[in-house]
Amino acid sequence: MEAEELVAKGLAQTDELRDSARALIGLPAFQMACAGAAVTARAQLRRIEKKSWLLRILEEDLEPLRELVEALDAAVAAVLRVDEASDCVFAWLRKRYRNARIALDDRLAQLARSSEDFCTAVEVRGYEYINKKFLLQQRRSRFEDPSTNRSAFDAQSEDWDSKESVMSVLSVNGCALEFASDELQNDKEVVMAALDADPRALEFASEALRNDKEVVMAAVEQAAFALVFASDEMRDDKDVVLTAVRKDGNVLEFASPERKKDAHIVMAAVQSDPKSFHYAHEELRGDANIAMAAVRQNGLLLQLTSEELRDDCDVAFVAVKRNWRSLQFVSARPRGDARIMIAAVQQCGFALRYASKELQDDEAVVMRAVQRNGGALEYASERLRGTHRIVAIALAEDENALLYASEELRNDKDIVIPAVRRHGNSLVFASRELRNDKEVVLEAVKNDGFAIRHALAGCRNDKEIAVAALSQNGMAYCYVAGALWNDADVVLAAVRQNSSTFRYAFPRFKNSRSMVLSAVEHDGLILRYATKTLRDVRAVVLAAVSQNGMALQYASHELQDDEEVVARAVHRRGAALEFASVRVRLLKKIVLAAVTQDGCALQHASMLLQDDRDVVLAACRQNGRAFCYASPRRQNEKDVAVAAVRQDGTMLKDVPLTIRFDAEVVKTAVKQNGLALKHASAEQRGNMALVLVAMESYVHRRFSPNSQHEDFVRRMETVVDGSLVRCMRGWCELMHGKLHAMCMSFLEVHAQYVAFPAVRPNPRFPGLGWVFRESLEELNDGEVDWDALGVEAEWPQEPPPGTAPDRVRQEEQQCDVDTRDAFDVRAFRFVFEEEEEEVEEEEEEEEEEEEGLEEEEEGEQEGEQEEEEEEEQQGAQEEEEEEEEEEEEEQDGHVHDDEDDDEDDDDDDDDDDDDDDDEYEEEEEEEEQEEEEEEEVEGAAALRQ
Repeated sequence: MEAEELVAKGLAQTDELRDSARALIGLPAFQMACAGAAVTARAQLRRIEKKSWLLRILEEDLEPLRELVEALDAAVAAVLRVDEASDCVFAWLRKRYRNARIALDDRLAQLARSSEDFCTAVEVRGYEYINKKFLLQQRRSRFEDPSTNRSAFDAQSEDWDSKESVMSVLSVNGCALEFASDELQNDKEVVMAALDADPRALEFASEALRNDKEVVMAAVEQAAFALVFASDEMRDDKDVVLTAVRKDGNVLEFASPERKKDAHIVMAAVQSDPKSFHYAHEELRGDANIAMAAVRQNGLLLQLTSEELRDDCDVAFVAVKRNWRSLQFVSARPRGDARIMIAAVQQCGFALRYASKELQDDEAVVMRAVQRNGGALEYASERLRGTHRIVAIALAEDENALLYASEELRNDKDIVIPAVRRHGNSLVFASRELRNDKEVVLEAVKNDGFAIRHALAGCRNDKEIAVAALSQNGMAYCYVAGALWNDADVVLAAVRQNSSTFRYAFPRFKNSRSMVLSAVEHDGLILRYATKTLRDVRAVVLAAVSQNGMALQYASHELQDDEEVVARAVHRRGAALEFASVRVRLLKKIVLAAVTQDGCALQHASMLLQDDRDVVLAACRQNGRAFCYASPRRQNEKDVAVAAVRQDGTMLKDVPLTIRFDAEVVKTAVKQNGLALKHASAEQRGNMALVLVAMESYVHRRFSPNSQHEDFVRRMETVVDGSLVRCMRGWCELMHGKLHAMCMSFLEVHAQYVAFPAVRPNPRFPGLGWVFRESLEELNDGEVDWDALGVEAEWPQEPPPGTAPDRVRQEEQQCDVDTRDAFDVRAFRFVFEEEEEEVEEEEEEEEEEEEGLEEEEEGEQEGEQEEEEEEEQQGAQEEEEEEEEEEEEEQDGHVHDDEDDDEDDDDDDDDDDDDDDDEYEEEEEEEEQEEEEEEEVEGAAALRQ
């Protein structure tokens, strides 16, 4: 389909327009305009692409779609031309740049008109299709679905002539009138009942009733689009059409031509929806009152009005006040009206381009425009572009407006200096004389070092300007005159701002001790660009590692073996120990200083010091992850493990199993990070005291976003022992109800569980209220009179008769505070006994299944054994039969002579000798294997040592 190809091409062009507009740096207004136009066009095209029925109706007339694609193509080309002309600095090229911008503005306006026309065309052509086809297909598809009312209709097909049956069905779905008999479709009472349920049922009413004013009025009062199904006579009825357009002005499209000429109806439609102005008759588009009502809501509708109204200043003023872009549709007279132009430029200064020559020379209008958008100075007259006050205001809003100032003002220091102070690159728009003026260029490079590229040769050779530029941006080094590259102050200024520029310095600077010394004091890593000779100078290397310890890697091997240099480096950066010599890494003092600054520097220490207790402890206290680099002997020491997990609780996972489950180690880890509990034993993960420590650990951790807090609490629920979590959740469901308990976090559940005022341990809920009991005993010095609290000495073995969860919950509210805890526990025990029985039944079923599986496995094993026995018996029988046959053959055969017997004896002796040789060889092989195994054991022991 041609429509599909055009849509695909248009989508590709919208992407290209959006991407190419990003290159318009310094033209934010054009960037926003291009991006907005691309988004608008893309949204329209995506809508067409997703809906195949719209593509089908557009195939009838592709002209609006072609115009939109052509407008997109022209806008992309205009953006590229502006981008090409943006770097021009000569006078005739600046004129070319200005012309390119004007062309781009025209193309964007054309694209806006094309988008509006295309959207209007789609709405006009698709509206009737949507109402008549698309909605009806959706409704009919519901009847074809057996899960909807169609199945009921088919089942009651013999009752479709029954008025009572049809009325009952229509109360559910009014569109079921489609399946009623012709007689009932002509029954006014039935049709009115259908319209009450769904006004679209008017389509299935008889011709007579669709011509009935009362019926049609009832339909359009509910939904204006029902006018589509009314008869031609009713669509010509003033009352019906007026009622419909008051609800939805766009249904004016379906009114008769006579009603589209009715000023009263069109005014009502426009007030309801200004887009309905599209369907008004040509005569009424020239009506000032109707046009005023339309453009007051949507100024762009001015393009649909008559030539006389587009020349009317009052109508134009209302339209422009609503949307300044409607200026493109007005005639010459309104463009010369100061009131209209001021209203436009107050919205967007670039509207000045539509003003008349007189107003472009009007100081008041131009002043308003440049206050809004400084770039609007481009459309001012030559006289005003040479006015100091106007240009100064424009530059205050947009520094690039200097491009449009007159030659005289671009040579005025009072104008240029404020501009380059705010935007250094505006120096490109200054006159040639000022681009060679030291004062002007100096102000520009102080704001942007790269502005030196726009200065002339005289200023680029100035040392003061070069130093100022490089102090602002060291990468401007490439724009400085070549004569200054040999100046030490210039190079030092660049290096201090950006150390990477030292690589471009002349070799004599890289071999200059004073230069390198000054550079490394600012950035120690500059040592890598120094010559090999200077990297062996102690003073230079000391200065470098004092600024950045990692500069040690660029020092010479002799200085990497110097204790003072290495000590200075690791004091600044512990990881610099990696670049020290092997001898220095054996010194405890150096390594201790390194791990004190960065614990993970332990990995670069010698194996001897990785086994040193003081060094390992210092490293683990600074960074718990250093525990991984300690020797196995130190990793098995409890105090080292405690020091590591105290700094980082998650290191519990790397603690050896011999001490990982130690109570002190686990508690210290969990106190630092509650999630470390997942590395503890199953018994510890169910310990209430440890769980409480883990839950309290998050209080001491500062979570900035709420997501981190929620993630911690959610992960804690997976860390704690599952049986304990289920117990807490079960108690919470009984306490608050299942729905409310599901909304509670594990943190809330745990807090309520341990603080619940239960004064006796509950076997059903281990740990319920244990924090409350401990706190109560603390307050009473360990002696609590439980009887005084009204609590029974022993728990009842059976639940109290006649209690149920609902009744218990009602009686809870009447209970006294002192006796509530005991009563609650009894209720919980009663409820959970039923659950326990269910659990026991499930366990019995699982045991029975396991027994059945075991029996099946045993049966299979017995069957296999029986088969093996049968095979063995068959084999024995076959051997016996063969022996019997051999004996019979011997009896029937001849007797061998003596010689043969002797030969047989010799053969037997040879066979015996061969057997003895084989046994001796097997013994030798066994001895060799034993020797090899002993050697492997000795080698493994040596490796372990």
